[in-house]
Parts: sequence; C-alpha cells; structure tokens
Amino acid sequence: MKKQKTIIIVLFVSMGFCSASAQDITATERSEIIDNVVDQLVNRYVDPNLGQKAAQTIVQKKEKQAYDALETTALLMKALIADMHEATGDKQLQLNNQSVAGFGPIPSYITIKAPDGTKLDDKQQKKIMQQMLKLMNYGLINAKVQEGNIGYLDIREFISPEMVPEINKAIDKTMQSFKDCSAIILDLRSCFCDFGGSPETVMYMISYLFGGEESVLLYELYNREEKKINEFRTRTDVTGKRMPDVPVYILTSSKTFSSGEMFAYGLQKIGRAKIVGEASAGAAHQTDNVGIGQDVMMVVPINRVAHVKTKTDWEGTGVIPDIPTKADEASNVAQDLIRDKMK
Repeated sequence: MKKQKTIIIVLFVSMGFCSASAQDITATERSEIIDNVVDQLVNRYVDPNLGQKAAQTIVQKKEKQAYDALETTALLMKALIADMHEATGDKQLQLNNQSVAGFGPIPSYITIKAPDGTKLDDKQQKKIMQQMLKLMNYGLINAKVQEGNIGYLDIREFISPEMVPEINKAIDKTMQSFKDCSAIILDLRSCFCDFGGSPETVMYMISYLFGGEESVLLYELYNREEKKINEFRTRTDVTGKRMPDVPVYILTSSKTFSSGEMFAYGLQKIGRAKIVGEASAGAAHQTDNVGIGQDVMMVVPINRVAHVKTKTDWEGTGVIPDIPTKADEASNVAQDLIRDKMK
C-alpha cells in the first residue's frame, strides 16, 4: 500500500493538493452534518435495528453537547465515524470528502485544489482523477509471469466503467497476459477500494476464470426489507481467452476490503479459487454515497449481498482463508503450493 499512496501523494502535491477537511465549521453547520447523519442511519441503513442504535447514540451525545468542542469538519467526521463503528461494527459506514464526478468519496487524505488554493470544478477534478488512475493502470498493478509459468497480478481497485470507460479493456489486456499460464496468483492484500468498488467490474474480471457458454449466478442483492433487487452474474461477452481450468490462488490481508472481498468470497465459495493469507476486513454491504452538507459525503451501506451457494456473506467475519498465513508471507506460500502441485 505504501507504493500506491506514494504515487497518489506525489501526483497530488505536484498539482497543488493539500490536506483535507481542516476548515472551521460553525455550530449551525456542525448540527446540519450531525442531523443528516442521523437521518441516513434511521431511514436508509441496511440493518434498521443497528441504524436506529447508532442514530440514538449520536442524538444522545449531541444533546449532551459532546460534539460542541469539535470546531473543524475533520474532527467532527472522526468522532461521528467512531460512534457509528462502535454502534454497528460496520467499517463501511464512513464520512469523507465530497465525491468527484461520480468517483465516489475522495479518500480523506486527499483534497483536490489548484496551485493558488482554489477548488477545481467538477470537470477538472474528474480529469485529474482519471489521469491518476491511468497512471496506476486503473488499479491493475505489476502484471507479470513468474518463474514456473505462474501469472501474478496485484489488484488495488475495481473501478466502475461508468467512471473510467477504459477499465474493461485494461482487464482484457491484463488477463490475456496470463492466457498460457499454468496457475494464477491474484493479490488482493492491498485492495482497499479507496475510490469505491464496482460489482460490475468484479464480475467482468471473474468471468475470465469461467467458461463462457452460459452466465453463472454468483450473488443476489437484497434491500433492508429483504426483497431481492439484483443479481450478479459472470459475463458471456469478454473478448479474450477464458481460463476456466487454470488454478487460481487469491492473496488476502486484514485490510482487503469491500469489492476485493466480493471477488475472493465469490470464487472461494464456488470452489474456483483458494484463499491464502489473513481474514479480510469484513465489509460486505453495498453502499451509496450521499452529500450531507459542508462538502461532506456519507458512505451508507444500504443493501446486503448473499452468495447463491451458501446464502451468506462476509460481513463482520471477513473472507476466511483456506490456507491461513501472515499477509507478507502469502505470496511465497501460494507459489510453494503451486509448485508442489506441479511436481
């Protein structure tokens, strides 16, 4: 992850980026943010009971003036996030900077500004974000074929094609570099999904690991009233060579998050991949990004996913590895497993 953040920070400093959410806020502005957080928890959070619990905690603390000494947006956001996490255990509940042109909330360590300190307009911000993601090959890092004909790919993001139309072409090109490999290692240890995560992109990449004759249903999506509202299936229209029989090993860490977990869990539970490393973060719910005032964006989990085979998800527990090991040893362990099978 250090390498990724170095790329981000250097790029942003060169373009005049500075620290986020440090501006002072008035009592009225602080109250607006708090009230809107409570409203989202009560009316939209995926688990109505936990949403009510978190909202009640925040209301009680507001009434006791516990937030009154927090005079910047950053401090208020930090306090509210801590209270929401304590009440729900849901790491996907977040407060962050306002989104940029459909990219979802900007990570809290980033603010996009011009060299003179003024905020760039939405179009300018989107262009910069796209340039940065292109530099990172849209989150598909360090694709290579290792000794023993083992493919390796470090996946940092699952960017939506609505945000970056080139993402599917980037996946096509990357996956084709493994078309003759004896096994593939997909490294999700640093897949934090800082810029959001797209189930559609997850399913597009997964499709390369299945046959293309028919679509395979992996997940169903349910709202807070437990009504099914969507399905996630493999695609029949990927353009490159599929690899349905190539052994796949997925590396995870305790920080593997959200869409990265969806990728790993989906393949594990259908028997298509082995997970090597640590249990992941445990963030399973589908989220929505909502502006709640003062350039603050709230990430609200609103729907839950269920794997079609197990009827379960990884919320709270994380994806449990088949071969548990320390995250920094997972790559070597996976390579050893592959080579042992090849003997």
